[in-house]
Amino acid sequence: MVKYPTESRKDGSKMKVRKIDLFFDNRDPRGFVIQNLQESRAFEGHCIKDIVIQSIMPDKDRGYHSHMEKTEWFLALSGEAKLISSEKMDPKNPDLEHEPLKADCLKPTYALLIPPRLTHWIVNDSEQVFVMASFSSKEHDPKDDTKYAESVWRPITELYFKSLKKNQSK
Repeated sequence: MVKYPTESRKDGSKMKVRKIDLFFDNRDPRGFVIQNLQESRAFEGHCIKDIVIQSIMPDKDRGYHSHMEKTEWFLALSGEAKLISSEKMDPKNPDLEHEPLKADCLKPTYALLIPPRLTHWIVNDSEQVFVMASFSSKEHDPKDDTKYAESVWRPITELYFKSLKKNQSK
């Protein structure tokens, strides 16, 4: 299993989800190009085995699972949402983190790396449809997924967003 280092945030805390810079070429006046993703530095030598394009409607969410072996990379294509992640999925002691996934049609410069065993889900709390590409190091196998019941993740997510709103209003 590949060990992924954690990155430090500006406040000194460690994040499990990492931003991976993409090679972005905007020299062509017709538009930008992001190229050579299959085994590039962006995917740290992994060969991509599965690519999924998916949407999430406003006020909907998708995910609530982890993968035992699979690494994923998420790239926002349209709109914005939040990637929520947790190592423990413990309702009494949530360790949630979030990273924005925001499409920038002028300069899409990063993908988010989700390492194996990290529970993750996407929340679209905007008023627009969110569209993303997901790249995976392994083909989809339901036996590799650990899924969580709505009764586990929904209260954790709601508490987390309430605490974020409280902190923002201070």
